[in-house]
Amino acid sequence: MQIFRAEVVRAEPLTPGMMRVTLGGDDLASFELTGVGDEFVRLFFAAEGQEEPNLPRATGNGWSWDDEVEPAPLRTYTVRNARPDVNEIDIDFVVHSGGLATEWAIPR
Repeated sequence: MQIFRAEVVRAEPLTPGMMRVTLGGDDLASFELTGVGDEFVRLFFAAEGQEEPNLPRATGNGWSWDDEVEPAPLRTYTVRNARPDVNEIDIDFVVHSGGLATEWAIPR
């Protein structure tokens, strides 16, 4: 497993209940596509009051957190589109009450 750091480069509403978020950054240059139609990523989110999520260390086929670290909340999302030539991926989010990514995905 590999952990990539990315930033939101665009966010746009698709419908009243859907947002498309484009993630980009230099780390995504080494993001390898499998060519399978259900390509997915796991996103780690900062806990309330944090600027950055508590990220694990990649350990072969998994992750490991230090004992004193509270793991960051994470969710799995399907990659809607990938543009490896510009180090970007698109992820579509359903906007709903109480969703972990809802506040994060909606631009302010």
